[in-house]
Amino acid sequence: MNTFKNIYFLSVATLFVVYIFLYISNTLLTDSSAYLYIGSQINLGKVPYLDMFDHKGPLLYFVNAFPFFIGGSWKSIYLIEGCLLTIVTILLFNIFSKLNYQQYKYFLTSIFLISFLLIFNGGNLPETYIFLILSICYLVVFYFVENDQIDAIKNTSLRKIFFWLGFAIGLIALIKISNIAGIIFLTIFFGYQKKGVDNSLLLFSLAGAMMPIIPTIAWLYSNGALDEFINQYFIYNFFYIEDEVLLIRITNLLILIANFFLLPVNFLSIILIGIVGLKEIKIKSDKWILAFFFVLAIDFLSQIISGKGIQHYLLITIPSSIVLIAMLIKNNILKFPERIKTFKSFFIIILIFSSYRITEDLFNFSTYSTINENRKEQIRYLLSNNKPLEKIIIDSSNAWLYLQANKESASKYFTNIALKSNFLNAKAEHISMINAEKPQIIVSRFCHKNNQENCYRELNNILKKSYTKDEVIGDMEFWQLN
Repeated sequence: MNTFKNIYFLSVATLFVVYIFLYISNTLLTDSSAYLYIGSQINLGKVPYLDMFDHKGPLLYFVNAFPFFIGGSWKSIYLIEGCLLTIVTILLFNIFSKLNYQQYKYFLTSIFLISFLLIFNGGNLPETYIFLILSICYLVVFYFVENDQIDAIKNTSLRKIFFWLGFAIGLIALIKISNIAGIIFLTIFFGYQKKGVDNSLLLFSLAGAMMPIIPTIAWLYSNGALDEFINQYFIYNFFYIEDEVLLIRITNLLILIANFFLLPVNFLSIILIGIVGLKEIKIKSDKWILAFFFVLAIDFLSQIISGKGIQHYLLITIPSSIVLIAMLIKNNILKFPERIKTFKSFFIIILIFSSYRITEDLFNFSTYSTINENRKEQIRYLLSNNKPLEKIIIDSSNAWLYLQANKESASKYFTNIALKSNFLNAKAEHISMINAEKPQIIVSRFCHKNNQENCYRELNNILKKSYTKDEVIGDMEFWQLN
């Protein structure tokens, strides 16, 4: 098992290298920068949905406000996320150590980390935090199942477990509500495994779920943002789901399915079943293997609803998949150790491929960092031409410019997600805010490549009437107020 042990230490080292790189290089990807911008505005007293348009859950924005609340840089989000991931990794390793998985703990932890790093897309995404929450919940349930302690748990302790499972459901609902189905299924299934227990356990889960939800809804209501929350978090997301033609939706589904099966933790599960033999797996599988199989299926199916086929959506399938592969190893009637060399060969091949992909991702991340000369020049232009915190307009989904140049948006539509679809007449409201604020600088994207035809007409009219194009840097042009 020295091979697995060495790979484990290499995986942990890679995790630290990746997060240190993100921190040092000032990497800000498109989605992450939007959440951090909202977090920075919350710290200034603004209210999400009311003052900034976005369609994710409020808890995600509160997490992104934390680096600013403690007086740190936005880059602290990488330190926070890295620490949380380290805690989850330690939990996973310790649980496998205590459950007679001594010879497999290095392999299981390694494949968990490698799978995460392959699709985490720079981190600080809704799926990142849901991945962490689900990992803790699924591992805790797995611990009691594998330790044969379900019937030995006292009712008082059991109620606490279900309360915290419900609390986790509430947290996930406040990040991305479409991702709660798998953990709800597992909670209900878990509730009916202890003999003599009534439905009151599920009421404790319900109470736990309400703990984070009720204060959050009350806060939004007290700040006059509840209607906008409903519009953006529910109505817009349904609109977002429908905004794909059938052919593209099918293509994206096929891509997502391919990525799902190529994800190391899932690919190795298939290899394991092949090595052990599907017939043998069926004979020896128990209800908990089937339960986690259904959880994995539900978590995957919940990611195809949008029809987008985005790879990092699969992050939430890793926790149930790692538990499932651990259970498959335990239930293989000693066939796995006999064929460990074959399995190890597949694992090393996957590791080589994964190393290449992770390295390639780091190069891609660098284009979203200050290593990119165009990005550095764009930041420098705004810093030299404007006062700190003065309002500007960036007419694209490049919220990183607000953060790195220390600026605020003159409009609640700081990205173009609502403008592209003109959701609830967003363009008219956006233009009205620009006319009212008259920002000193408007940053537009791609307009210079085709005589501004790529910009929508209303913004073009404002630029032609009141602004002069001052400079073009990379794919952005900078307009100054006349």
